[in-house]
Amino acid sequence: MLGADARVVPESWRRRFGAYVYSASDSRLSPTVTRPPTDIVQARLVAREHFHFCRCDSQFHGLGGIGAVVAELISSTFWSFWWD
Repeated sequence: MLGADARVVPESWRRRFGAYVYSASDSRLSPTVTRPPTDIVQARLVAREHFHFCRCDSQFHGLGGIGAVVAELISSTFWSFWWD
């Protein structure tokens, strides 16, 4: 994802979840979240968005799959994932 396209998804997260980029590097994006998902349906959708935004499934390796990621997103005020 390049240029303007890379701004659309984080902007959507800001509007929906109060997510603001706390840290960004060449390979990791870490937003702080003021209104995190509160149920499994919302969290599953956000996990899929993370997956597609970074176009890499390595963020899910070693974490027990997408189910574990979903569980972490519920009520989490800090997100962190690869995005290179």
